[in-house]
Amino acid sequence: MTKPPTKWEQALSDLRSLIETDHYPPGTVLPKHADLAAQLGCSEGTVRRALDTLAREGLVKGVPGRGTTVLARVTKVLRTDANRATAQAERGFYADVRDAGLKSHVVTAREYRPAPEHVAEILGVPVRSPLLVRDRVQGVQAEDDGPVTVLQTACSWYLPAVAEALPILWEEVTGPGGMLARFEELGLTIEQRDDVVPALASKRQCEVLGLTAPAPVCLVTRTTRDQDGRALEVTDLVVTARNVLSYTR
Repeated sequence: MTKPPTKWEQALSDLRSLIETDHYPPGTVLPKHADLAAQLGCSEGTVRRALDTLAREGLVKGVPGRGTTVLARVTKVLRTDANRATAQAERGFYADVRDAGLKSHVVTAREYRPAPEHVAEILGVPVRSPLLVRDRVQGVQAEDDGPVTVLQTACSWYLPAVAEALPILWEEVTGPGGMLARFEELGLTIEQRDDVVPALASKRQCEVLGLTAPAPVCLVTRTTRDQDGRALEVTDLVVTARNVLSYTR
């Protein structure tokens, strides 16, 4: 005979369900503990215990004096040999655009910029260290000289040793197979992880991507590491809802 859930287990399950089904979407400040207790049919102490558990799971965050806020859910995607082989076969943005019968339109800036905090932390360098950046605005055209539809922006930051070893980073295009191929030419085995967070585009992002606010986007932080776990590259992508990403495993 299955043991029925305790009051705390039931309250935790119900509250998690309310968050995961977007009854309380990301950014929402949850009701007061007393109101949640009445809603869930439990004590305020049970609510506090459930919220502590959800905070450890990364679903909510409590701020003293401001209540408990529902956090955006993060999806972590680990790229494996299967989809890395796809990239080596020149899949990805350029190939997908070509297969759709469209023309890619990419504007690439190459320059040194001070590393923001999250990039510096991943690459293991001091905040605001000058790093080589490749900043792309990536879109498509149906025909030459036709209107451009921007699909995403991609800003890649490189470890200084990588920038020194790969002068091709200063070129407009990094060659067949892209950066994965360039890394492997250095004898490295590469693993990538994507951290994906849904968000509303900022004013600047709306301007670059041609969106009308409020507009949903996905913020992707892609970390590229070698076989020893050393971070080589961090790419911040802003992907519009117009861009459908398909992964075949």
